Amino acid sequence: MKLTPKQKILIGVLGVGACALAVDRLVLVPPNEATAASVPAPGDAVVTPPKPESAPAASPNPTDATRDGGALPNYAGLIHRLQEMQTDRDDESQDYFAEPPDWVPEVVRVEPEAGPRPLIEDAAHFLRVYRLDSVEIVRGEGTQKTTVAVINGKAYEQGDTLETFVLRGFTDNPTDGRAAVWESARTGQMLVMRVAR
Repeated sequence: MKLTPKQKILIGVLGVGACALAVDRLVLVPPNEATAASVPAPGDAVVTPPKPESAPAASPNPTDATRDGGALPNYAGLIHRLQEMQTDRDDESQDYFAEPPDWVPEVVRVEPEAGPRPLIEDAAHFLRVYRLDSVEIVRGEGTQKTTVAVINGKAYEQGDTLETFVLRGFTDNPTDGRAAVWESARTGQMLVMRVAR
């Protein structure tokens, strides 16, 4: 079986990993069974019998008994203290997301939206707002060509409407250059928009 370069790389990576594991387990940290056996596991309890000469007298409360010369913890006291801590914690952390009792929401005034802008009817205003970038001849389907006016970056064909003006045609004079001819749909006023220079 012939190995591909990808398979060779995979075998090499696996071999390096196996070697690293063997070096880590056998060479770098040799196991010492003598020290491992003498150290108890973290969960194991260590119990040593009490010394006969230090055995305490019988106490009225078995929780006060001692072991190895040290006092055993007072379990009833610990339980009582844990219950107190739990009630303190419950008092402090009722609800982290609750609003403070004196909190008042901020009133935000929302301005009503203005209605749509009135359409431009004045020719001078129309020429100030809109700018003829270019007049382009665009190929359509087959050999058909369409002339478009690029106004403020958007293309308009003959018959398209912008505000209250309808694009009626194009002119191309050697002295004035290319221009778009608009007609006001309301007043019938003709407007010539020349290419901005």
